Amino acid sequence: MADALLVDDDVSFQAALAELVRAEGFSVETAASLGEARTYLSEHTPDLALVDPRESWTVRARESASTQGYTPFEGIELGARVKATFLRGALVCENGNPVGKPRGRYLHRPTA
Repeated sequence: MADALLVDDDVSFQAALAELVRAEGFSVETAASLGEARTYLSEHTPDLALVDPRESWTVRARESASTQGYTPFEGIELGARVKATFLRGALVCENGNPVGKPRGRYLHRPTA
Protein backbone atom coordinates (compact mmCIF):
# COMPACT_ATOMS: atom_id res chain seq x y z
CA MET A 1 0.00 0.00 0.00
CA ALA A 2 1.26 3.46 -0.90
CA ASP A 3 2.05 6.26 1.55
CA ALA A 4 0.31 8.76 -0.75
CA LEU A 5 -2.49 8.63 -3.32
CA LEU A 6 -2.39 11.57 -5.74
CA VAL A 7 -5.62 12.32 -7.60
CA ASP A 8 -5.48 14.82 -10.44
CA ASP A 9 -6.57 14.87 -14.06
CA ASP A 10 -3.57 17.02 -15.02
CA VAL A 11 -1.01 14.31 -15.70
CA SER A 12 2.02 16.63 -15.81
CA PHE A 13 1.06 18.28 -12.50
CA GLN A 14 0.45 14.87 -10.95
CA ALA A 15 3.85 13.60 -12.14
CA ALA A 16 5.66 16.65 -10.74
CA LEU A 17 3.89 16.35 -7.38
CA ALA A 18 4.58 12.59 -7.26
CA GLU A 19 8.28 13.28 -7.86
CA LEU A 20 8.35 15.73 -4.94
CA VAL A 21 6.59 13.26 -2.63
CA ARG A 22 8.88 10.40 -3.66
CA ALA A 23 11.92 12.65 -3.08
CA GLU A 24 10.80 12.86 0.56
CA GLY A 25 10.98 9.06 0.79
CA PHE A 26 7.29 8.19 0.40
CA SER A 27 5.71 5.67 -1.97
CA VAL A 28 3.05 7.06 -4.30
CA GLU A 29 0.03 5.75 -6.23
CA THR A 30 -1.72 7.99 -8.74
CA ALA A 31 -5.29 8.26 -10.01
CA ALA A 32 -6.70 10.54 -12.71
CA SER A 33 -10.16 10.81 -11.12
CA LEU A 34 -12.09 10.28 -7.90
CA GLY A 35 -13.54 7.13 -9.50
CA GLU A 36 -10.04 5.68 -9.86
CA ALA A 37 -9.26 6.76 -6.30
CA ARG A 38 -12.40 5.04 -4.98
CA THR A 39 -11.38 1.85 -6.79
CA TYR A 40 -7.95 2.00 -5.14
CA LEU A 41 -9.55 2.65 -1.75
CA SER A 42 -12.00 -0.24 -2.17
CA GLU A 43 -9.02 -2.58 -2.61
CA HIS A 44 -7.06 -1.20 0.37
CA THR A 45 -7.94 -0.02 3.89
CA PRO A 46 -5.62 2.93 4.42
CA ASP A 47 -5.60 5.89 6.74
CA LEU A 48 -5.19 8.78 4.36
CA ALA A 49 -6.13 12.33 3.48
CA LEU A 50 -7.07 13.56 0.01
CA VAL A 51 -5.43 16.95 -0.41
CA ASP A 52 -6.01 19.61 -3.07
CA PRO A 53 -2.57 21.24 -3.39
CA ARG A 54 -4.02 24.10 -5.46
CA GLU A 55 -6.66 25.30 -3.00
CA SER A 56 -5.32 27.86 -0.55
CA TRP A 57 -7.32 28.99 2.48
CA THR A 58 -6.98 31.11 5.59
CA VAL A 59 -7.26 29.62 9.09
CA ARG A 60 -10.16 31.16 11.08
CA ALA A 61 -11.21 29.97 14.54
CA ARG A 62 -14.84 30.90 13.88
CA GLU A 63 -14.87 28.44 10.94
CA SER A 64 -13.40 25.58 12.96
CA ALA A 65 -15.39 22.68 14.40
CA SER A 66 -13.38 23.11 17.62
CA THR A 67 -15.20 24.53 20.63
CA GLN A 68 -12.13 26.28 22.05
CA GLY A 69 -12.87 29.50 20.11
CA TYR A 70 -9.29 30.35 19.15
CA THR A 71 -6.32 29.00 17.24
CA PRO A 72 -2.66 30.02 17.35
CA PHE A 73 -2.77 29.80 13.54
CA GLU A 74 -5.48 32.49 13.15
CA GLY A 75 -5.06 34.38 9.88
CA ILE A 76 -2.36 32.14 8.43
CA GLU A 77 -2.86 31.29 4.76
CA LEU A 78 -2.22 27.64 3.91
CA GLY A 79 -1.32 26.52 0.41
CA ALA A 80 -3.28 23.25 0.29
CA ARG A 81 -6.58 21.96 1.68
CA VAL A 82 -7.64 18.53 2.90
CA LYS A 83 -10.76 17.50 0.98
CA ALA A 84 -11.43 14.11 2.59
CA THR A 85 -9.98 11.95 5.35
CA PHE A 86 -10.22 8.15 5.55
CA LEU A 87 -9.64 6.11 8.71
CA ARG A 88 -9.04 2.38 8.11
CA GLY A 89 -10.57 2.88 4.66
CA ALA A 90 -13.79 4.56 5.87
CA LEU A 91 -14.61 8.19 5.05
CA VAL A 92 -14.61 10.13 8.34
CA CYS A 93 -14.33 13.75 7.18
CA GLU A 94 -15.29 15.47 3.94
CA ASN A 95 -14.76 19.16 3.14
CA GLY A 96 -14.03 19.89 6.79
CA ASN A 97 -17.15 18.16 8.14
CA PRO A 98 -17.23 14.92 10.17
CA VAL A 99 -19.00 12.03 8.42
CA GLY A 100 -20.83 9.29 10.34
CA LYS A 101 -20.31 8.20 13.91
CA PRO A 102 -16.98 8.76 15.70
CA ARG A 103 -14.64 5.83 15.09
CA GLY A 104 -11.90 6.61 17.57
CA ARG A 105 -11.24 4.70 20.73
CA TYR A 106 -9.84 5.68 24.09
CA LEU A 107 -6.23 4.72 24.65
CA HIS A 108 -5.33 4.63 28.32
CA ARG A 109 -2.09 6.40 29.16
CA PRO A 110 -0.48 6.10 32.55
CA THR A 111 -0.17 9.42 34.36
CA ALA A 112 2.82 8.46 36.46
